[in-house]
Amino acid sequence: RNEVDTKRTIAQKSIDRLQNEAAREDDSLKRMDLIREINQLKANMPPALPVLRLWTGDVTPERLQDLMAEQNERMGVLSDEGGIFEIMSGLYNDGRANIDIFLQAHAGKAVRVDRGSRTVIMNKPALSFGLAVQPEVLNELGRGSKKRFRGVGALARFNYLFPKSNIGSRDMSRHAPIPESSKRAYRDGIFGLLSIEPIYDECGVELPRMLGLSEQALSAWQHFSQCIESRQGEGREYRDIQDWTGKLPGAALRIAGLLHVVSNEDEELEIGLDTLERAVQLCQLLIPHAQHAFGKIGSDQSVEDAKAVIGWIKEQGVLTFK
Repeated sequence: RNEVDTKRTIAQKSIDRLQNEAAREDDSLKRMDLIREINQLKANMPPALPVLRLWTGDVTPERLQDLMAEQNERMGVLSDEGGIFEIMSGLYNDGRANIDIFLQAHAGKAVRVDRGSRTVIMNKPALSFGLAVQPEVLNELGRGSKKRFRGVGALARFNYLFPKSNIGSRDMSRHAPIPESSKRAYRDGIFGLLSIEPIYDECGVELPRMLGLSEQALSAWQHFSQCIESRQGEGREYRDIQDWTGKLPGAALRIAGLLHVVSNEDEELEIGLDTLERAVQLCQLLIPHAQHAFGKIGSDQSVEDAKAVIGWIKEQGVLTFK
């Protein structure tokens, strides 16, 4: 990066000097020679390298588009709060935010933005979300301007996890820091993935590495997909979350791909049965969490009160009460 910055600085100083000379030159032929030299310097100047960014948190849709375009079409939105949902619902735009970038980047669809002086072009955007939010944030997702999130399929793109609260059972004298070996292994794994060298075609366009399924893995995935499909629709088990379960077989492939690449990096391109089964097992474990999450989205206070009463009855184990 330092070498590129130095070359750009030297080239820019030369361009500035030649432009001053061209502005003072009365001879049209000499002026054209200077202009050609300026254009040659501009053509040979290495492009500026943006500062590497792996993630962001508090970001508007427009700024996210720009960030992703700068960072090779890849970005993570990571936060321990739910403020991003306020932004997505139009916090800074009178409730009229455009969330297309969040939807398109999840699916890897091409993005074309031409608004006034803003132009953003991405061919294969990839956006990852990682949020740790309070349950009340989910309650709010079914109210006001956030209601449309579910209608456009935004909420179906998340995988939900509700860990059991340990409040009231913690031992305040115990501390369990993450072992240094685990930190180091995680860090090395992340940077190992980031250091995978891209491959290009003859025109210099980056090519994807295409992962495939073994014959056994494909059969297992089709079986899982059919099981999910048979439980969707009116009157069936997944009727209330079929927007989410409809994307679950695809999520299983995404997770299998991630598990495979973490284990093999860029050495093997075929996903085996064992990896696919691990991904399917994880997806099956996520189903009750999604049911709980969508049960909270847009629920009113009377429903929450009723759940609290039921919880008290089960905890007390009473058959009658006043």
